[in-house]
Amino acid sequence: MDDRASFLRFCGFFRSEPTPERTAFVRLQKVLVAHGLNEILFDEITCQLNAKVIQVKSGMLGDATIITSASEDDGEGHWVKHKG
Repeated sequence: MDDRASFLRFCGFFRSEPTPERTAFVRLQKVLVAHGLNEILFDEITCQLNAKVIQVKSGMLGDATIITSASEDDGEGHWVKHKG
């Protein structure tokens, strides 16, 4: 988590202080879901964002690296080749 300054700011952590280990958030989420509190928390956060007229857009972020095909005779892999 220490590599994401925006996340630290969002959570109210300072760079100089130790932060929870990454799996702590996963464990917290499981507890919230088990007690049916995840929706209540999500709704409250949504209300607070709406009150401050903050729009949240959803989407998906993908991270991929195109690599050369293992075989030059691979007809399936030629379409990923960059022009020039």
